[in-house]
Amino acid sequence: MRPVFALLPVILPLVVAKFHDMCACHSIKESGAKLKYDWELTMNNCMENFAGAAPYDHGLGNCVALPNFSIEGERFETDCYQLGVKDGFHPVDPKTGYMMGDKIIKVHWAEAKCHRLPR
Repeated sequence: MRPVFALLPVILPLVVAKFHDMCACHSIKESGAKLKYDWELTMNNCMENFAGAAPYDHGLGNCVALPNFSIEGERFETDCYQLGVKDGFHPVDPKTGYMMGDKIIKVHWAEAKCHRLPR
């Protein structure tokens, strides 16, 4: 096997992956409800899975990639779903921005919306 072909499993996902500057989680909180932006789930996802690379921006309400970083959209969406539907996440005090207590919130569905910033 040639060395080039041996690298395909490593390189191909990087070529196919879509990278973004900012992402937010959207959720359906209860059966029959509509998909809506979920700032608490977004903030939890930023802090738990993207700390140091894409912190939560309170003004934009998104995880925003720091310079020299980007957010892989499929991973972000998977993390929104995992936190929102499977594991649950902490409520956030809207005044302080701090996560509150041991209570866990779960939603019926979660997905992500990501964007590139104009350059």
